[in-house]
Amino acid sequence: VENKEYYVLSSAQKRMYFLQQMKTDNTAYNMPQVLPLGKDIDKEKLEPILRELIARHESLRTSFMMVNKEPVQKIHDSVEFEIEFFDLATEELIGSPRWGVRSFDLSQAPLIWSGLMRLPDNTHIWMVDMHHIISDGTSHMVLTEDFVSLYNGNQLEPLRLQYRDFSQWQNRLFAFGAIKAQEDYWLDLYRDAREIPRLELHTDFK
Repeated sequence: VENKEYYVLSSAQKRMYFLQQMKTDNTAYNMPQVLPLGKDIDKEKLEPILRELIARHESLRTSFMMVNKEPVQKIHDSVEFEIEFFDLATEELIGSPRWGVRSFDLSQAPLIWSGLMRLPDNTHIWMVDMHHIISDGTSHMVLTEDFVSLYNGNQLEPLRLQYRDFSQWQNRLFAFGAIKAQEDYWLDLYRDAREIPRLELHTDFK
């Protein structure tokens, strides 16, 4: 897709965007990961690597807004990001809003937050949280692989496609009738059926 000020949303992004607008402090679509890191961790490497991932993957520097009554996504050339550090040896965090899952403002990129907690025994707990509108399970696997590669000092090949390319491709399927053709197929398949066949799947328990 050519460079533009705004890009269309995928159908999944549209759904999550409107649900978030109904309750802006909603955390149901947060995707937090909490990782124990032990003592032998080079914490000074974490923030630069996350910044490199944000620079590599456009979705991690994307924000969302309404333009001409349509939801759109804006990809920022750069965003400010830093890991928040917490030291349980010197401060009390139980119940503190500074640590834990927090709601995201979809109009403000990046939609990713990270915190590193040092426990009294000098081990560390690392938390990375991001909104589902910029990531999913498959994305997490890709980001984890990229992170490990960068942490080990490897160089990553440039990306040929970004999520905006997928969004544009999917919207073209809608625009040119490919999705409508699939809908028509299923409606026609059971058009004259008295009822849709029931698939009886065995279950483990009543």
